[in-house]
Amino acid sequence: MSAPILPFASLAGYFLFLLRFTSWPGAFLPFFTVSTLMCLLYAAAMAGLLLPAARCLTALGLIAGITGAYFPIPSFRRPVLRSPGEAGKPESSPLSRPKEYLARLLEPGTAVFLLLSFLLWLAFKGAQYSFFDEFSHWGLTIKEIFARNSLIPKDSVLICKDYPPATALFQYYTLISTGWSEGMTCFAQAAITLSAAVTFLTGLPWRQWLKMAAILIVLHLLMVIFGFSLPSVYVDHILGFFFGALLASYFISDDRGPAAVLRLLPALFILPLIKAAGIIFALTAAAIITADQLRGPGARQPNPAGSRLPVRLGLCALILLAPVVSAKTWSRHVDKMGISITLPLKAGLADIKRPFSAAATERDKTTLLNFENAFFSKRAKNSLPPFFMALLLTALGILLAKKGKHPGENAWIRTSTLLTLAGFIAYSAGILFLYLYSFTGYEGPRLASFGRYMSIFFMAWALLAAVFFLRGPAAGDSRLLPAWAKALIILVGTGLILNGAIHQPPAKKTEFRKIINEKAARALSLMPAGARTYLVWQNDNGYGPQVLAYELAPNPTSLPLGAAWSLGKPYSPGDVWTADLTPDAWQKTLKDYDYVLLGGADKIFWDRYGGLFENQPEARKEYFFKVTVKNGKARLLAAGR
Repeated sequence: MSAPILPFASLAGYFLFLLRFTSWPGAFLPFFTVSTLMCLLYAAAMAGLLLPAARCLTALGLIAGITGAYFPIPSFRRPVLRSPGEAGKPESSPLSRPKEYLARLLEPGTAVFLLLSFLLWLAFKGAQYSFFDEFSHWGLTIKEIFARNSLIPKDSVLICKDYPPATALFQYYTLISTGWSEGMTCFAQAAITLSAAVTFLTGLPWRQWLKMAAILIVLHLLMVIFGFSLPSVYVDHILGFFFGALLASYFISDDRGPAAVLRLLPALFILPLIKAAGIIFALTAAAIITADQLRGPGARQPNPAGSRLPVRLGLCALILLAPVVSAKTWSRHVDKMGISITLPLKAGLADIKRPFSAAATERDKTTLLNFENAFFSKRAKNSLPPFFMALLLTALGILLAKKGKHPGENAWIRTSTLLTLAGFIAYSAGILFLYLYSFTGYEGPRLASFGRYMSIFFMAWALLAAVFFLRGPAAGDSRLLPAWAKALIILVGTGLILNGAIHQPPAKKTEFRKIINEKAARALSLMPAGARTYLVWQNDNGYGPQVLAYELAPNPTSLPLGAAWSLGKPYSPGDVWTADLTPDAWQKTLKDYDYVLLGGADKIFWDRYGGLFENQPEARKEYFFKVTVKNGKARLLAAGR
């Protein structure tokens, strides 16, 4: 695996170009660039041009960086860097000042992004997937996109084909220059998060490096509190970070004019394409910005200079429509491909009323009771229960609303807090309705992933509170940072860097992956492309067979079809994964497959289904079998023999 030099040299080129030809804060540029690249890659993928577009965008970034050295800065943009002693002298050609041009990458926002990206690459380049959903969806998505150089087709082995692909497209942008690597996808995902995180450094000079370190450490600790992890391709935390970065980009800078709003469009557009729930976050952020725009510059600043109301109304319409349009484009793509919705939510008014009426089913009653108990008493990962967490963040917003720079600032904080609270209520209601109407009868009443879903919104809300604080007068008071706090910041920051540098996956999981990789590699060497494989893994909750299916992709397996991986009598009263199929029923199922791969077969399996295997004593030593049909019945013969 090579270093991601080319894609990040391309990003640096975009940064240089924007630094030269715009007056935007340097800390905003990584977020804008990454969001815009994802939008462009999405448009290209929809047109079937993903690979050429990714290559062109990489080259374009390099060209953009060089271009800035050849052209003088327009008079309405930032001035050419000049030393005080050169005042009054004729302006020199940009080409004669390459050091000053390249030095613009050393502005805190861009420099911190590039430096930490390098450290993240060192830490994650050898990372491996370990979470279930990485094998079942997020890691499998980028693996298929990379193998096909296109969006997921209808015949993909992926189960949730309707999930949007934005983050996988940025991972793809990185992988085309480096080759396939799970560690590189984790690194690219971390770089997306980092691009959003550095927006919180807006306006900070290098002399406040301790404050920058403190901000980044707090952001990392928020991830820990809400149960998220950087070396992962999960997208949940990215929703929260993009929400926070949108508002940080808009509010921390004093510029809230038309340009400040327009430059947020790529991020607002891409949020619903990161995950479907992103539309709630995008619309909540857009509503907060809209409320600020409609109040006018006079309510925001003591000495305003702003645009006219019609312009502001047009801007508001744009930012509110952007996420709706992007969600609609993906929805139409899913419909056009004939892809089924994983969690359809089609409930009429009568359906919505039913759980709260006398007509409620037992499932409705159980789900509502469990949701109520979880909402008031179950901790969202490492934080408080949702009700109390929402109460705390609302109270914090109201408290900070009394400490703004001026009355207009206080009103904005109150409005933002109330709109976010409204967004949380809508988000919670949506999750409840998914449990009632979309999840299976097993997952719904058990509130599958409840803590993770709640943590996504609280991560976003906590980042909004961080924006409030960074806008407050106390944030600029250096006296609030005593010597012991500075020492603590340095210590914690060093610890995080060292922890990342020496981070290794658990030995047990590493050994587990090694065993599976060996089995999958042998199977792939013996089967033709596109061969269908039935996976067996006795008394397993699904993790083992899912990892196997991931390793065999894009070859189809039995998992997406809902076939049981554990066969025979249930191993325990709570065993919902084992299917009590008779040997005759299983052999009929096997006629639709080319191979069988035994990930984990025990004595119970062999005693019941051993009769389907040729030369059973020797077969017990094997794990990969070819399905042959004799006299209308499936028989299993050790492959490669």
